[in-house]
Amino acid sequence: MKFTNQYIAFICLSVIVSVSAVILGGAFTFRELALKHQEIKVGAVIEVVDKQLSANNGRPEFAAWLPNLLRAQAIVKMEVANDNGTIYRFHTVAEEDELSSQLSHYKFYLQSHPGFFVKVAVDPPFKHLKFDIASMSGLIIGLILVVVALSVSLRWLKKQLKGSEKLERRAQFILSGQVKKYAHRDNNEWPLSAAKAIDELIEQLADAKQERSRFDTYIRANAFVDEKTSLANRLAFENRLDVSLRDESVTTGAVMLVDLAGLEEVNHTLGTVQGDEILNQVATIVKNFGLKFNGSFFARYAGAQFAILFPQVSLKETKDIANQICKVIDKVHLPESIDIEDFYYVGVTNFIMGDQASSVIDDADKAARAARLEGASGWYMFDQENITPDVAKGSIRWRSLLRHTLDHNGLILFLQPVFSAIDGRECGHEVVTRIRDEKGKLVNAGEFQPMAEKVGMTLEIDRAMTEKALGLLRQRGELSSPMSLNLCASSICNKEFRLWLRYELMQLPKLLLNKLMIELPEEHVSRYQQDLLPALQAIKMLGCKLAVDHAGQDVISMQYIKECEIDVLKLHPSLVREIEQRQVNQIAIRSLMGACADSQVQVIAVGVENAAEWDYLKRLGVHAGQGYFFSPPKEVLS
Repeated sequence: MKFTNQYIAFICLSVIVSVSAVILGGAFTFRELALKHQEIKVGAVIEVVDKQLSANNGRPEFAAWLPNLLRAQAIVKMEVANDNGTIYRFHTVAEEDELSSQLSHYKFYLQSHPGFFVKVAVDPPFKHLKFDIASMSGLIIGLILVVVALSVSLRWLKKQLKGSEKLERRAQFILSGQVKKYAHRDNNEWPLSAAKAIDELIEQLADAKQERSRFDTYIRANAFVDEKTSLANRLAFENRLDVSLRDESVTTGAVMLVDLAGLEEVNHTLGTVQGDEILNQVATIVKNFGLKFNGSFFARYAGAQFAILFPQVSLKETKDIANQICKVIDKVHLPESIDIEDFYYVGVTNFIMGDQASSVIDDADKAARAARLEGASGWYMFDQENITPDVAKGSIRWRSLLRHTLDHNGLILFLQPVFSAIDGRECGHEVVTRIRDEKGKLVNAGEFQPMAEKVGMTLEIDRAMTEKALGLLRQRGELSSPMSLNLCASSICNKEFRLWLRYELMQLPKLLLNKLMIELPEEHVSRYQQDLLPALQAIKMLGCKLAVDHAGQDVISMQYIKECEIDVLKLHPSLVREIEQRQVNQIAIRSLMGACADSQVQVIAVGVENAAEWDYLKRLGVHAGQGYFFSPPKEVLS
């Protein structure tokens, strides 16, 4: 029951009790006054009787005049007596009526005649009164005035307290976590000072969260970002390379090491200021070039060296990329005294899953030195005989394979369980998609999804995968555990796909919608946040949850967590790998955990491979874990 209703009910009850008490008290007082008045009148009659006894020497002639006086005073029975007996008796009612009627009885002793007493029976003072409307009109009018005044007062009071109800309702919503939606007050809220205080506190809280987000970003930036160029540093690159070499979805890739050999001459002859300008110019070129390739990662590896990682590229594509990067670096604006033909060298190497990160970097470094020995700016790559021909499918072959897969419903669903850090129980699954190539070999999503994007089939792949996942959810019904589904941001931003997805989700019961979680990469959420926001809000309104994977992959502001109302944050495997040994990764995860501290966001560690990692992650406070340490993805049998 709301406070206003309680308050009004209390006032009504108080008024009713007060009026009732006044009426009852008045009635009791009036009765006592009437009885007192009756007693006085009877006393006057007794005084007359006493005087008559004195005048007639104890033998008065009462019968001649006393009955009329007694009737006038409503006395129905009177007896004058002494010790010798009754002197006079008067009565107008039968004995049985006397017993049944409610008469008032009095007994008086005569002061002038000791030994004489008088017994009197009188009708009640209200016996002959009629309680009609005319007689009770004063009381009725008074009660009506009280009711009208109470109604008017309550209406005015309720109007005044309506603002406090709004303030209380907003406070309840804020306590339930809907701070953003109810951050601004209604103009009718009351007390105004309390409403303004809440607004100010919410504003201060928002500023504090933004400041904390900036601080967390600063911490991670100092751990993984080069201060001078704002690119990733050597540690971040080695982390990413190590994860790529262990990732089953990355069967092959390339690393390019750009060595600005001529930068040292610029620093000596023209000064470090000029050298830093050229360094930042090349850093911008490397960044813009790397952003054109899906999944690429770039960093300032050493003083005048930049490293670029290209996952899932074939040998032919690697050579094409090397030629392209040389063309863009040739456009660097150098002082006239510096020759571009002897300014940079690019070492190129390919790798396959399972290679050692140190050996890959060594191969790239050797290739850069070999390019330098050739005497002109350009790239060099040693023969790569260990690259299998299967990874070098062209766009036409990939399109053909993906089209055949879609036409024959060839998407294969796998489920990888997620385990709670609190009780160790299974608390959900992630849907993992795979296909089979021409030879029947399983191909991971990390391998075919980039190719699907290249050939423009991402939308079709996501739609087919969503249909199968929703079908699985319907099949499992209410007994299904929570299930997360990976989708591309480009699909969510597509209006046709968005409408189709909303229609499909609306066919599901509310209970199943609560078990479904849509998962998007952090990079896409951050980059396309404004385009994604309406679609993500619609998904949330239907009852689904939102998750962001690859969190911490790049050093970006965590403000998107609040703005997009993210429910789950999945850490990038590069942060999880050997976490118990890498202090920088520990700082980064603590920073991410801190960004989620004042919210309901759950943090899940992805890529856990051993007990040491899991034990340390639990100490850091993650909510759940996922990886081969718990269970590999298992195929869903139709």
